[in-house]
Amino acid sequence: MKNKLGALFLLLSIICKSQIINEGDITLSPNVGVPHVSSFVLKTALKVYYKSNIQNKYQIGVKNTPVFNFKGEYFAQNDVSIGLAASYWKMDIDISDIYDELNKSTNVVETQLDNTTISIEVVAVGFRGNYHFLADEKNTKWDPYMGGTLGISRYQTNIQFKSSVLGKEVPEKMFNFKTGIATYFSSTIGVRYYATKNFGINLEAGWDKGALFFGGIVVKFPTKKQLEEEPKKEL
Repeated sequence: MKNKLGALFLLLSIICKSQIINEGDITLSPNVGVPHVSSFVLKTALKVYYKSNIQNKYQIGVKNTPVFNFKGEYFAQNDVSIGLAASYWKMDIDISDIYDELNKSTNVVETQLDNTTISIEVVAVGFRGNYHFLADEKNTKWDPYMGGTLGISRYQTNIQFKSSVLGKEVPEKMFNFKTGIATYFSSTIGVRYYATKNFGINLEAGWDKGALFFGGIVVKFPTKKQLEEEPKKEL
């Protein structure tokens, strides 16, 4: 009985003295970001422009994916992690001009439609660094942090024109071009909660490709040295 109680107290002391993150840990974290501010701003700007300059009827549709990102970090120190981050999002813009035009062959006024479709796809990668505020705290499952990412973005744009007017000159093929490389910058402040030693959830607020809030999971992989020390701790 005494031996069992002694083992229990030893186990509790190990748990209470353990840290949620340690130097050498590796974390992987997929996230989804909303809302997409860029699509909202673009849709508003298009509506203002068309309302001010276009006399015909029109329809504007903007659809977009949320921002998906994936982060991998290595804890160079207990309170400092470095690694890589990647982000992806896509936005589709559909603009339709609706107007009446005389059909010369039938001498009847018909409603016509000119359509412009724009698709923008973005992939970004960069180096990421975070500072973790409670890295040295014992017996905590919370990991608040702040940091940022700096890297490059590649934009790919497709533009297509269509018209219901027979014989109207519009580009026959879709324009497909890459807009080159741009700077990728994101800043975040977040918190992770580890439900178990190596698995948790995280929430972030900041700016990453137009999204303001991110949520996802985090998986932590301990170092080889820590795995080797686990049996010794249990003993």
